[in-house]
Amino acid sequence: MRAGALHCDLAAAAQRIYLDLVDGDLTAWADAEGVIWFVQADDEPVGVDGGIVGTYRMGASASDILDDLVELRRSRSTDAIIY
Repeated sequence: MRAGALHCDLAAAAQRIYLDLVDGDLTAWADAEGVIWFVQADDEPVGVDGGIVGTYRMGASASDILDDLVELRRSRSTDAIIY
């Protein structure tokens, strides 16, 4: 399922992932275009371009997920800077 995008509101994406944890463990990642996806942890993520955000279990907080999304966006932004 799509949660959002790295260039959009990361808090909303984190909340979307967090709310779906009631269905079980989830793995979240961002594809090459920066779209944030998540699936059940037992399913195989598709289109992962080195952008695994994390695997989350019930008990994870939305702020933990948000921190991971912010870190991924920061790392991608740093990679895009031309010196």
